[in-house]
Amino acid sequence: MFSFIARYYLPLSKYINTMTYSDILIYMESVDGDRSLWKSKMTEDIKEAKVALLGVGDAGGVSANKIREKLYSLYPTSSFVKTIDIGNLKKGLTDSDTRFALTEISKFFIQENIILILIGGTQDLTYSLYKGYSAVGKVINMLSIDPFFDIGEMDGEITPRSYLSNIIVDKPNYLFNYSHLAYQTYLVEEDAADLMHKLYFDIERVGEVKSKLIQMEPYFRSADCVSADISAVRFADNPGCNNNIPTGLYAEEICQLMHYAGISNRTTSLGIFGYSHEKDVRLQSAFLQAEMIWCFINGVSSRMYDSPFEPRIGITFKRFIVPLENNELIFLKCDQTDRWWIELPYDKARTIPYGPTYFVPCTISDYEEALTNKIPDRWWNSFKKLR
Repeated sequence: MFSFIARYYLPLSKYINTMTYSDILIYMESVDGDRSLWKSKMTEDIKEAKVALLGVGDAGGVSANKIREKLYSLYPTSSFVKTIDIGNLKKGLTDSDTRFALTEISKFFIQENIILILIGGTQDLTYSLYKGYSAVGKVINMLSIDPFFDIGEMDGEITPRSYLSNIIVDKPNYLFNYSHLAYQTYLVEEDAADLMHKLYFDIERVGEVKSKLIQMEPYFRSADCVSADISAVRFADNPGCNNNIPTGLYAEEICQLMHYAGISNRTTSLGIFGYSHEKDVRLQSAFLQAEMIWCFINGVSSRMYDSPFEPRIGITFKRFIVPLENNELIFLKCDQTDRWWIELPYDKARTIPYGPTYFVPCTISDYEEALTNKIPDRWWNSFKKLR
């Protein structure tokens, strides 16, 4: 449907001031995959689309097209939102050119209020998604599913294993919170974990994610950008990835997490990274990523817009006050969806430039923990960031 015009990579930044989006995106007559099953759910009119699919990574979009082939073999539900497939992003002359181009695409879809899904590339492209938000002046929360902490040298080269440090030190900085799910302790440096704690970031080991999967949903509810490295899924379920690891999430678990991302009213971009089509002899990993995308779009199609920040008409809440020894905690529960939030002290929150951050998504377990006179970790971490 659309792809980048290669002649603008010389480098792209020299031309961007004179370009329009019609210059950047051109029609592609065909994209791999029989889309007949999706015919009623696809559109070529960007104004009709709720979700946009973009292939990134290798030249020619080989990896992305293998994922497409499997995606378009799945049956969409009758409630699926309209999706536009905008083809594959051609690689620039340098990695910097490619990232710059992707930043402009990300910025465009944020402004158009269309959810962008990236497939086929490496996780350093998360940096371009972040820069798209910063380009429109939006402070965001990010979430990563990854067995590694991708913290390299501060101000160093942007790579799949160091992109996060470049986001953390970016000036001006538009990252308010970062959540990291499914890291494996023996794959990360202890100093990196300590840094995460000092920055009040939310981190969950793979064992915690697997044993308390439903407790992970609130992290997605507050995430604008979700970045998933498929090496978080164990090798038995996912042989076609850049970093094969014998342990990790099951295929069903990563699909459940993608559903949580989809139903999040706040999530506006998703990147699924780390695929290696050379290793994916039977296209098992391509099929898994297709299922992940299906679960995400299905979730988007089921959004209830129950946020206490901007509730839709007909959405109501119950308020629960839990007295503690020296304080009290206020919880909200949506009557229609049974989802929970904790309220932070308003005087603290209203003075910060991060928008409506004074309701922290949580679960009923956090409410039950508060009833035992314990302050939930979600409340503490958010409160410390707002101080």
